[in-house]
Amino acid sequence: MKPFDFFIVGLLVGCLLIYNISKYWQRYRLKRKLSVARRAEKEAVKFLEANGYHIIDVQKRVPVRTYVDGKAHLNSVVADLVVRKNGRTYVVEVKSGKQARRVTSARTRRQLLEYFLIYRPDGILLLDMENRQLREVAFQVRPVALSRRRLIMSHALALAVGIALATIFFWLDSFLGFQFW
Repeated sequence: MKPFDFFIVGLLVGCLLIYNISKYWQRYRLKRKLSVARRAEKEAVKFLEANGYHIIDVQKRVPVRTYVDGKAHLNSVVADLVVRKNGRTYVVEVKSGKQARRVTSARTRRQLLEYFLIYRPDGILLLDMENRQLREVAFQVRPVALSRRRLIMSHALALAVGIALATIFFWLDSFLGFQFW
């Protein structure tokens, strides 16, 4: 073998080694993250029960059918916990670390709004396990402007039709002598 051949073989072995190390590192980080999440959820159950919440379900999965160009795609939405207290049902999202501090971040807000729309609970709770802080998140969803405009237009149309009919009946009664009432 020539020196260049050793260089190529070394380069290939080095690339393969770097690839395997990066894959191992990714798996390690994912397992660690899942382990922390599972531990946080177990602690969350104890925390909620200690604060008077009754655990209804853990990792509650709800199937959702999404249609794209008429073709159905089956997905699911999974909430960490569903709990009940004082006759009210709540969906609980358990967060730890930086995620929990940024309640209004786009990702967290979209996730909580998804729970609000899918589960239709009485409330959404965000549980920060790192700081042991439970926060209630509420959404007020207004109809879009287009719907409001349609409502105004339909009322205006009804008013115009009413005025037109009243005018016609008045004219028929006054000039032609038809008696409608």
